[in-house]
Amino acid sequence: MQTGLEEQLGLYQKRIPIFTRSVKGRFRRFKTTVLVLAYTIYFLLPWLPWSRLDAPSQAVLFDLPGRRFLIFGLTVYPQNVVWLALLLFIAAIFLFFVTGLVGRAFCGYFCFQTLWTDFFIWIEHKIQGKRPARVRLYRQPWNREKLLKVGGTHVLWLLASFWTGLTFVAYYAYAPQLVLDFVTGQAAAVAYFTVGILTLTTYAAAGLMREQICTYVCPYGRFQSVMYEPETLAVHYDAKRATRSMGAPARVPASVRWPSVTKRDWVIASTVDCAYRSVRPASISGTDSSTNASRAGSASTPATASWILSAIRGG
Repeated sequence: MQTGLEEQLGLYQKRIPIFTRSVKGRFRRFKTTVLVLAYTIYFLLPWLPWSRLDAPSQAVLFDLPGRRFLIFGLTVYPQNVVWLALLLFIAAIFLFFVTGLVGRAFCGYFCFQTLWTDFFIWIEHKIQGKRPARVRLYRQPWNREKLLKVGGTHVLWLLASFWTGLTFVAYYAYAPQLVLDFVTGQAAAVAYFTVGILTLTTYAAAGLMREQICTYVCPYGRFQSVMYEPETLAVHYDAKRATRSMGAPARVPASVRWPSVTKRDWVIASTVDCAYRSVRPASISGTDSSTNASRAGSASTPATASWILSAIRGG
């Protein structure tokens, strides 16, 4: 259901749905742990109480009318933006350093697009079933089953997107009062506008445009290749090892088999898989394909091949 990058002739390719397989393993558990932790922090922080004398009792509050950010016991004023900018600069340098060492680790585990897409895929999996069932449902004509399952999936996507937008707005006002005003129609117009925009963009980015966001929209994927070194860890597909070890039907998704593209093109195009796959340290070598080929015959056990597939698919 996918075509290689070298076969894409137009500037923009029509979306080809990617149906991911369910995987298990320590790296999949780590990815799930990151997702749960990130969601817990994001969705619960506005509701965490914190006693204050001159502001609402909320642990994290971005008080725009008062021109201050209240973060637990810390108060950040506009004149403190210098050290905030320095902190962001250090974070960017750290990100570039990590990318040079282990490749797309940020895309695979920590990117917001990855986290929300992973959750949307989990919803899709729970309603529509495992990969074969989702593929069958996609190919079959519209009937009652398809309408209920696809419709239910999109309804839950919209609800998750709405709560994402409402939570974001809750950081800028006292959360309990904001939710009450919002549902009773008494909130400020900017609150409804912001929640509406974030609901639509989250729904589109994580549900409808998963691959396009990484391929065409994300700027990080565009300049990621300049941080790569010959020793940078990157997922590669070894045809000889997979064929000899796997034997038959299991296939590595065609989207990771790009033998004739440059390193820059490979990095840009492979970023589409950031929400589904993660970098793992073994069977993952530098970006020099000749080095990979020379090592192909040395480790061709079924366990190794399965491990390669697990790494490619984000497990």
